[in-house]
Amino acid sequence: MAIAARLARHRLYYGWYIAGLVFASNMAAAGLGSGTSGMFIKPMTEDLGWSRLFFATAVSLGTVAVSPISLFMGPLIDNRGARLPMLAGGFALGAGLIAMGFVQSQWHFILVRALLIPLGMTALSQLAPSVAVANWFVKKRGRVMAITTMGLTTGFFTMTPVSAFLIEELGWRQAWIVLGLVAWAVVLAPIALLMRRRPEDVGLLPDGEGGSGVATGRRPARDEATWTRKEAMGTRTFWLLALALPIGVMGVDGILVHLFAYLTDMAFNTQTATLVVMALYAGALTVKIPIGFIAERVPVRYCTAAIFVLIGIGIALLPVAGGNKPALFETAFLIGLGWGGQPPMVGLSWANYYGRLSQGRVQSVAQPVSAVLRPLGAVLAGYTYDRTGSYEGIFMVFVAIEVVAVVLALLALPPKKRDQAVAIQKEAPST
Repeated sequence: MAIAARLARHRLYYGWYIAGLVFASNMAAAGLGSGTSGMFIKPMTEDLGWSRLFFATAVSLGTVAVSPISLFMGPLIDNRGARLPMLAGGFALGAGLIAMGFVQSQWHFILVRALLIPLGMTALSQLAPSVAVANWFVKKRGRVMAITTMGLTTGFFTMTPVSAFLIEELGWRQAWIVLGLVAWAVVLAPIALLMRRRPEDVGLLPDGEGGSGVATGRRPARDEATWTRKEAMGTRTFWLLALALPIGVMGVDGILVHLFAYLTDMAFNTQTATLVVMALYAGALTVKIPIGFIAERVPVRYCTAAIFVLIGIGIALLPVAGGNKPALFETAFLIGLGWGGQPPMVGLSWANYYGRLSQGRVQSVAQPVSAVLRPLGAVLAGYTYDRTGSYEGIFMVFVAIEVVAVVLALLALPPKKRDQAVAIQKEAPST
């Protein structure tokens, strides 16, 4: 607490320290948790004699298994902050990655990859960090959400070649252990020392208003609507967002798990396949900052629909690219442009529509829906491959799903409370 109090008195607004923590936690969860799965699928299934469907199902099952926890985590984060959930998540992620190095049977793999690792990833990269950032920034929320979610893509981008190198040099078991130790080093101490709930808790206001880093006394925000879960679930917008946001990335999530294997199946070597995957991550990095600034001026539903259109076009072009290396790089980059824009839109949609004081409890109700829908892409891709020996049929299904996501996103208008005179943020420019 003493460190946070001292930093809060500095000229640099303390919210930027929170943003840095969230960037690091996103990077760890994505790069060390989900981002590594695609690199390990081939060596692990070949060594242990498993099918790709089993591997993808176990990986996908994790988000479903831990999703009920978000129902309890949402109110806790609103009331007590993100520090404790993120600390627990950091420990679970590191422990899970280390345990992967000792997996011997399928039930070992399911226990670790479908429970322990997802617990860590969920706490470090979804509800808790999103709520933390939205609590500290209002006017600059779009750009800060974009910056912090760059941690997700940075994790993918940096850990893809690192994972490939570790697997090649040490073997897949030792590679997992090294990644687990890195996870503990990156997140535990910084979160324990610096994470705080809201600016009011250290005598500041959102965005550093009232003086950059100058304490102004605790003042609750009285200009934002607050919602109960029941009120939010009674709006059409809640259900449209709950469906559109996960459906829009279902296909690309599935492709990410199988892309490395898909490319090596086409006789590309490890280096080329890794570069294509990194081209996708490069696209995601490229879009983050622009989409953050755009979303501060353009209605969030239009931004969300636009990124889903990019994903759909990219997936449609993937089988067309075939063995053409330049075309594969371009297609992967295009998919990345859409995929990279989705995480900021998730945080912005819930915070802008339902307010920073109640976003945790509201968004947490939608988490189980996302947990069921998003993993279906990887499972369907694995099933299609095992049945047909090809991924191309499922790609067209993903394109059709993307069209549905675009329509749902466009229909998600800002909700309005019946019993509160304070209006929800107007659709433009902040939504």
